[in-house]
Amino acid sequence: EFRVQVPPYTQPGTEVCFDRGDGVQIMVTVPESLQEGNAFEVTPPAMMVKVPDNGAAGMQIAFRSCSELEEAAEWFGLTLPEGCQPGKYVTAKLPHPKKKVGLKALKSQAWEWKSQAINEIKGGSLQLLRQLGVAKPTAS
Repeated sequence: EFRVQVPPYTQPGTEVCFDRGDGVQIMVTVPESLQEGNAFEVTPPAMMVKVPDNGAAGMQIAFRSCSELEEAAEWFGLTLPEGCQPGKYVTAKLPHPKKKVGLKALKSQAWEWKSQAINEIKGGSLQLLRQLGVAKPTAS
């Protein structure tokens, strides 16, 4: 969601590092059609997520990426934004993907995200799971 300029002596297809302006460094690939001095838009990775039937602003949900390999799917967490409506879609910004090497790395990353999503659910969304009928209430 910002504009960057192709640095001097940079070829199309080359990965270059930029500061987002908040101290965070990001790596982006220079598009094939651009050359030194051209500017281009950089947008974070994002995914459209369907709001659950009983979804409301502030509710935390977990979702996963689509993948042909079940074990390669990545899990993410999202707090539903103001103005969201059940059955409609919201945009979820995703963390910058890590470099992946082989199926073992894919499985490892998917497990990491799944574990993170489960921890987030345990931390604040168990009530949501109960409302959805996924988890049974515990005796106090």
